[in-house]
Amino acid sequence: EIMPSLVGSEMCIRDRLYRDAAYSQALGIGQSVAVSYSDPTAIKLPVYGRVQLTGTLPAGTYTDVVQVTVTW
Repeated sequence: EIMPSLVGSEMCIRDRLYRDAAYSQALGIGQSVAVSYSDPTAIKLPVYGRVQLTGTLPAGTYTDVVQVTVTW
């Protein structure tokens, strides 16, 4: 979870990542996740994001970068 803060001239907003579309399985920073698959040439790693905006943030485009490390 990233807390709202000011970094240089950029505003950071709170967001959270999840393993499922129902937003019930939160992913933590640095958390390992086991993945099951049937085709080793097409492994899917679904990640869903949710952003919590307050009424005080300006309208605009917000971006985020997610880094995933795969260990085989």
